[in-house]
Amino acid sequence: MDPAMRPGEVVARRVREVRSERRLTQRQLADRLQQLWGDAGAHWPKPLARATVAKVENVERGVLVEDLLAIALALNVSPSNLLLPADDVQPVALVPTVEERAAWVRDWIYGRVALPLDQADEGEFMRHAPEPEQRVYRAGLHEVLLDLAELRTFVLDALDRRHPTSNARQHPMEAAEALRRSAARVAASVERLADRLKVEIRQHEGSE
Repeated sequence: MDPAMRPGEVVARRVREVRSERRLTQRQLADRLQQLWGDAGAHWPKPLARATVAKVENVERGVLVEDLLAIALALNVSPSNLLLPADDVQPVALVPTVEERAAWVRDWIYGRVALPLDQADEGEFMRHAPEPEQRVYRAGLHEVLLDLAELRTFVLDALDRRHPTSNARQHPMEAAEALRRSAARVAASVERLADRLKVEIRQHEGSE
């Protein structure tokens, strides 16, 4: 497995990759940032100059939140796609003691899962989410989404050819059985949710 990337390394690589894909020079990106800033007052930090863009791409300088959002606007890309590798299997080191694959970090950013996996308090994590997301959690759909995310991660692992010890290649029958078990968990979660909804509908109809 590739070594985990620090957030600053990810941002540097992704800014460089997306800028190159857009066929923009560092100067042209800096010019776009200047246009987005307009006549901003002194309470705004200065937009990144070309030399500063180069430092960001070389991991010689970090970025402020304002800088990251502005770069995302200038490159017409989601901020999450600058914060995370394009490869969902790539490990990301959020802090020195917490490393997770990009797929899970993406779900964390989107508010779908608490990190570190199997350690964080899901209820506490969801308590500060928007009300619609809290309703999803209370209804039990959140569990289905987590099972789907786990299934997706398993499939990515199975297809990732950079893992020479992957069970998916050494023992295809075992990998297939593990995939069936993961899919079965998703189906079971959906069934539990359906049963819960039936009970709630009956209770609602009985109270009318």
